Amino acid sequence: MSDSVAASHVLLFVSTAYFTPLLGGYLADSFFGKHTVIVLFSIVYTLGLFALSLGAFVVRVWPAVAWTLTWSGLLGIAFGTGGIKPCVSTLGACQIDALRGKTE
Repeated sequence: MSDSVAASHVLLFVSTAYFTPLLGGYLADSFFGKHTVIVLFSIVYTLGLFALSLGAFVVRVWPAVAWTLTWSGLLGIAFGTGGIKPCVSTLGACQIDALRGKTE
């Protein structure tokens, strides 16, 4: 793989990981709630890690399958990150309010 192709693959992964929090935040605010989104996208993230690891494991036996598993894993990690990232920060902010006590 040439350097330019490798750089484009890295940029695709990074841009997906930074763009998908818009989707995760929208789903959490409009439909499911932050706790449900964190759990669902954590499962997607974990499946992505599993697929990426499996792709690295089978690369010598089935190169085409390894390529598919690697890209599936990277996209799963990117989408999982996108669902977790916007919800965890607000979850932490809620914990601070609970510790201080509401002054309303």
